[in-house]
Amino acid sequence: MTHYYLLYFVVVGVFFVEAIAFYAAWRLNESEYGTRDWAIYAAIIATGTGIVNVGFMLNSHVDPFAKQLSESLWYLGTVANGTAFYFLWRGVRRFLGEPKIPGVTAFNTLLVCTVGVTAHGVFGLPNSWLAMLISIIIGAFCSLIFLTFQRSHHLHHSLRVIMLITFGYMALLWGARGIAIFLDPTRDHHGAVDSVVIYMSILVSILNACGLILLTNERLHQRLRTQATRDPLTGLLNRRAFLDISQSLIAHANRHQLNVGIALLDLDHFKRVNDEYGHLAGDHALKRFGELVRQCLREEDTICRYGGEEFVALLPDVTPVELRNIMERIRREVAQQADHELPTTVSIGSYLCAPDSLRLQEMIATADRALYSAKRAGRNQVATADLTDPSPA
Repeated sequence: MTHYYLLYFVVVGVFFVEAIAFYAAWRLNESEYGTRDWAIYAAIIATGTGIVNVGFMLNSHVDPFAKQLSESLWYLGTVANGTAFYFLWRGVRRFLGEPKIPGVTAFNTLLVCTVGVTAHGVFGLPNSWLAMLISIIIGAFCSLIFLTFQRSHHLHHSLRVIMLITFGYMALLWGARGIAIFLDPTRDHHGAVDSVVIYMSILVSILNACGLILLTNERLHQRLRTQATRDPLTGLLNRRAFLDISQSLIAHANRHQLNVGIALLDLDHFKRVNDEYGHLAGDHALKRFGELVRQCLREEDTICRYGGEEFVALLPDVTPVELRNIMERIRREVAQQADHELPTTVSIGSYLCAPDSLRLQEMIATADRALYSAKRAGRNQVATADLTDPSPA
């Protein structure tokens, strides 16, 4: 029996390490509630498994009080383990951005487990009845987690496969345990199936921990990439990322002899917006403008916040008429909201460059001169530089 106790304590140690790792990950980014739920799950299941193990150890004593305490600890630890898997499932859903399911709470899970304990006390059901109930609950939560990962296609393929294998196997393992107890409720708690569960739980918990930590690491890398390439206020590309992407787009256009349109968009009298309405209103106006421009552009177009209230858009494979129409649409949309969400108008300077003369800095300079013409003409204008003559029209 000693090796069972040692194995249980190994499981306890693994889950406590998991809890510490996920708690640290959550503290690094407290908006990531999925890792907090995983830390709660690991801490509860480590505690529950430890309590169950102590209960098993006390069960070997002949003292009646020790045996009664052993049974109480076994109930408490088993109920804790069943409830822990709710937090694991909730953490996965939160981490993957799935909506909250109303009515499903840790309290509901705890209630079901408590009903099992109560039924044992009232109806004199054997301990195996509660073990079967908990096994079914854990197997059900593992199945739900498996289905959640199956629906999530934005994860890295290898990570998704690891999590599907892990939780698919856990669902089968705990489901098989529940069925085995149902078929033979009088068996010893340390029977063959429990031996498999104990050994495989160690391996699966380690695989589970590695998978969840890899998921957390991938999310951290995604966030770092976003911070490095995106403007934090508008969510658009920042200047450095735009320049990098634009070079690739221009190289592609040169190879395939495609025109490329560029536009500089500048919000009119934006300093006055900040002075009259406050900087929070100014920030909201910038965010709303970024959303509006993104809606007006085509999917293949690129937009960035170039600096302050100035934005730059790059439109590959566009005709002069298309470029003019898109910019006019942006100008009209902003003007229509000038008294509401966007208390300003926009001036736009655009330039359509032929394939043989695609140079990003020259294109930006030409569009900037066109923007100056739009502002000089009274603002709330679209000025377009000629295709062959880089002086603004």
